[in-house]
Amino acid sequence: MPVKVKDAIRRVEGAGWELARTRGRHRQYRHPERPGLVMIAGKPSDTLHPKTWASIVKQAGLPEQDMIAGKPSDTLHPKTWASIVKQAGRPEQDR
Repeated sequence: MPVKVKDAIRRVEGAGWELARTRGRHRQYRHPERPGLVMIAGKPSDTLHPKTWASIVKQAGLPEQDMIAGKPSDTLHPKTWASIVKQAGRPEQDR
């Protein structure tokens, strides 16, 4: 199943990557703990080439199942969700 740019952005941001800078439609993401940058190019409705998606998965250190399945899941890992809630200073609630 093809992966849209908006799905790739959602998955990368869900893994803790933060938008560092943008130039045109090229977005560069930086992680507070991992070295390097991950670049995602295109408008949100564009479809990524499968090899481009595989490269993003590899650079971002996402689970290999994302590369095989093609479409990133819409849910965050429970630990990631708990971390987001903790940073926001709100009590944890089910989504």
